[in-house]
Amino acid sequence: MLLLIGFGVKTGVLGLHVALPLAYGVTPAPGAAALASAMIKAGLLGWLRFLPLGFPVPEWSAIFIALGLAAALYGVVIGLVQREPKVILAYSSISQMGLITVGVGLGLAAPAAAVPALFALTLYALHHALVKGALFLGEGLHRAAAGCLPDSCCWH
Repeated sequence: MLLLIGFGVKTGVLGLHVALPLAYGVTPAPGAAALASAMIKAGLLGWLRFLPLGFPVPEWSAIFIALGLAAALYGVVIGLVQREPKVILAYSSISQMGLITVGVGLGLAAPAAAVPALFALTLYALHHALVKGALFLGEGLHRAAAGCLPDSCCWH
């Protein structure tokens, strides 16, 4: 339970995600790019290091899958009603990390699923890191090119 909560805060598990939109929304673009690309993956790395992937743990598997699916849906729904681009990207990260949480749950479901799940998680995390970092940097470039002040929104 401590592994789920401790690394779940970093990963943005639903219910533990409250700091992500707040931090991403006020952090300058280079910092937000680092948060979204590398730092959010620290929770995943912790799970992959300390959880018994490859050994059937069905009760924990169900929890991870349920939390992951809920985060994936929640991130999309709440992200659609936001107006600030960095906050939209934060909720997108919550949604994407929800899908990664589902993958961890599948790795805990059955020993045969562990190796394919680990491979898929690694590729998806790398993809998310590269794309999300680029999106945050692009948002910062747009803001700079438009002459926006750091605390103003130029997207209206």
